[in-house]
Amino acid sequence: MATEGGAVRTKTVCVTGAGGFVASWLVKLLLSRGRYTVHGTVRDPGDAKNAHLAALDGAAERLRLFKADLLDYGSMAAAIAGCDDVFHVDLLAPAVTGTMNVLKACSEAKVGRVVMVSSVSAVMVNPAWPEGKAMDEDCWSDVEECRATENWYTLGKTIAEIEAFDHAKRSGLDLVTLCPSLVIGPLLQSTVNASSTVILGCLKVDCEVKIKLRNFVDVRDVADALLLLYETPGVSGRYICNSHARKMSHIIDLLKSWYPGCKFADKFVQVSDEPTFDSGKLEKLGWKIKPFEETLRDSVESYRAEGDAKNAHLKVLEGAGERLQLFKADLLDYGSVASAVSGCEGVFHVASPVPSGRSLNPEVEVIAPAVTGTLNVLKACYEAKVKRVVMVSSIAAVFNNPNWPKNKAFTEDSWSDEELCRKNQDWYYLSKTLAEHEASAYAAKTGLDIVTICPSLVIGPLMQPTVNSSSKVLLNYFKGDRDTVENRLRNVVDVRDVANALLLAYENPGASGRYICSSAPIKVSDMINILKALYPTYTYPKNFVDVEENITYSSEKLQKLGWIFRPIEETLRDSVESYKAFGILN
Repeated sequence: MATEGGAVRTKTVCVTGAGGFVASWLVKLLLSRGRYTVHGTVRDPGDAKNAHLAALDGAAERLRLFKADLLDYGSMAAAIAGCDDVFHVDLLAPAVTGTMNVLKACSEAKVGRVVMVSSVSAVMVNPAWPEGKAMDEDCWSDVEECRATENWYTLGKTIAEIEAFDHAKRSGLDLVTLCPSLVIGPLLQSTVNASSTVILGCLKVDCEVKIKLRNFVDVRDVADALLLLYETPGVSGRYICNSHARKMSHIIDLLKSWYPGCKFADKFVQVSDEPTFDSGKLEKLGWKIKPFEETLRDSVESYRAEGDAKNAHLKVLEGAGERLQLFKADLLDYGSVASAVSGCEGVFHVASPVPSGRSLNPEVEVIAPAVTGTLNVLKACYEAKVKRVVMVSSIAAVFNNPNWPKNKAFTEDSWSDEELCRKNQDWYYLSKTLAEHEASAYAAKTGLDIVTICPSLVIGPLMQPTVNSSSKVLLNYFKGDRDTVENRLRNVVDVRDVANALLLAYENPGASGRYICSSAPIKVSDMINILKALYPTYTYPKNFVDVEENITYSSEKLQKLGWIFRPIEETLRDSVESYKAFGILN
């Protein structure tokens, strides 16, 4: 490290694709050393998916994000200008053209060293390599074989690395490449990278897992390797970066032993093993690796941590990797809501607190999030010129109406009485009623197209590992601590049917106003009899006390749009099966 007057000189380095999985950990490591100022290139510095970079220790003082596109030479040159050295880590960029733009900009800026991330993909597709011999840095993927098999990712990485070394030879640029295997480990960024989906797929029912020997390396060990190659004098050429070879079946067994309440993949296909790799050249520099069990556990825990415990299931949904972006937002923080809504054509406002017990501060805990939160969403939608908002209200905003004719099914014309809600301290009913009234008034004032759905008690299979309030109503019948229950008429609706109703209300041009969303009502005794027939080993209430209150709802308006609901037997069975799968019911 260069010194000036005996003091260590701070160096400025550029990291391309700074918001990515590997690059984020490298930026974190560089900042932690205290002697590096980092230029990070990202597509959009203001994008929420890059917010984790600004939160890193030292970022405020020593991290500067540049808006850059690897295909735009000028933007890359601006980011690299003034840098001592460069880490080219943007794994998602167009491989060849993007890499050449980076290297040309480095040559022009007289950068000292470039450390570039390649991949074992640029090593492993070599039919001429001796069978059974671990692949090392002398092995290169065969370009023609890649073309013949249409292995485009491998072809791109191979050509990019070959072109990079050719440029270095012509220009005298000091270039070192790192070829990691499948990179897993804890996430810093909010989006799930492609390699992490290999582990997440093991935690997803109906996901097909290829049973083969795979090669893994911890993302933190990759960051260490990149810094090691940068800081070690005399390094040259390429370095394979691989730590552990494991069978996918072994990984699933480990996960099952650690997380017995989770769901796991149940479809498997046997395929050929990956070759093995020799990281001896990197290890001779002093590179150390973490135990595989630590990497795997930290990976899964990161999916679960910081909200991922309840949101990780979203990231493994089909298509989530390409078309789902999660935003950190608080309904009471207009700015965060506006950031999430910006650029959207439609909005589904589904968030609202459901108190599990008597609230000690209902104005703050229940009413404000519902009313103020709803208005924040609607204002953001209006500013963003959203075409339609579909809002989830509740039959709680319908049925608390003493003036409604007795024995008549409630329709959308009925509204809960606000004063009666306050008198009875029915804060949830009040919050939903106030929020829906405010939404209607806002629509009338601004012309914003708002449609509301008022579901009854929502039950059905869980996707998230936490139990929501409405599911607890059903779970209470399994406790075995109540011999007698009220035999009231329950109005329930399957969560999947609610989702269908929301999409129907959004996609149907003629939808307007509010829609009650409830399936056929059922007596508690009939519901328990169905459960007994399906699951006879559980302990259920034995006695039923009939009550006069038998409220019903009409979903005719919604059904005219084409909405249908599934049989209650299916809903109950699927609910219980999901509770069992999550370990909620033994």
